[in-house]
Amino acid sequence: GQTLNLRVIGGRYHYTAAGQLAQHEDTSTVQLSGDLFSGRWGDDGEWMLGAVGGYSDNQGESRSNMTGTRADNQNHGYAVGLTSSWYQHGNQKQGAWLDSWLQYAWFNNDVSEQDDGTDHYHSSGIIASLEAGYQWLPG
Repeated sequence: GQTLNLRVIGGRYHYTAAGQLAQHEDTSTVQLSGDLFSGRWGDDGEWMLGAVGGYSDNQGESRSNMTGTRADNQNHGYAVGLTSSWYQHGNQKQGAWLDSWLQYAWFNNDVSEQDDGTDHYHSSGIIASLEAGYQWLPG
């Protein structure tokens, strides 16, 4: 059947490195994915093709506890891609399975250091994953 998934993640993180560098990060991510097509594969196999999209925002600060120097960072970006799954025995939820996804992501980034202005830059990349396994019911 067709599915639609919404994933929302947020967090506030604080780190200290060797008591000398303090870091603070606020982050949030929203991801939406859903099946586009599905079908049978052989006798009882099943495959699915889906789409995924997302938005992420991050703001942070790093401060030297020794010198007091501070740097701020901010980035936000988007990702779009495809997902696919195959199940050897789709109805039984047993046997071999294969999951994969491929995404393209792009970000706008700002980094500012105390008394030194702000640097703006763009970044992008391709993200891919391939997972395989075998599932069986004990009996």
